[in-house]
Amino acid sequence: MDGETISFNEDCYQREDGSERWVRRMVRPWWGGDGKVGGIVVLSEDITARKEAERALRESEKSLKEAQRIAGIGSYVLDLVTGIWTSSTMLDEILGIDALYGRTLEGWRALVHHDDRAMMASLLANEVLEGRWISGKSTGS
Repeated sequence: MDGETISFNEDCYQREDGSERWVRRMVRPWWGGDGKVGGIVVLSEDITARKEAERALRESEKSLKEAQRIAGIGSYVLDLVTGIWTSSTMLDEILGIDALYGRTLEGWRALVHHDDRAMMASLLANEVLEGRWISGKSTGS
C-alpha cells in the first residue's frame, strides 16, 4: 500500500511578523522495506494566494448580489454547449421561479411572452450564437 494517503489539511498560521499564511498539508505513510510503516511523509504547500482569491471572490459575489437586490435587477449565464442557464436570486424573484425550475433553453422559452418568442429566437441565433456580441454590445446584423 505504498503511497496510501492519510489526510489533507488546510490550516492558517500566524507568522512572527503578524501576517497569516495558509498551508495545505498532505500526510501519508512511508513504508519500510519490511512492508511496515516506517514513518510519515508530510508535504506542505503555501495556498495563501488561493485563499485570498477565494475570499475576494466571495466578497465580490456578495456585493453583486446586494447591488442587484437594491437595483431590482437580475442576471443569468447561459452555457451554450449544454443549453443550461444559471440565474441570480433576484432574477428568479423577477421571473417568479424557484430553484426547481428547469433552466434549459425550453425553460427560458417558456418564460418569454409568446409575442416575443420569435424576436428572442432571432436574437439568440443571429447575435449571440454567431458571436456578434462584443463586450455586451451588438455589432449589428
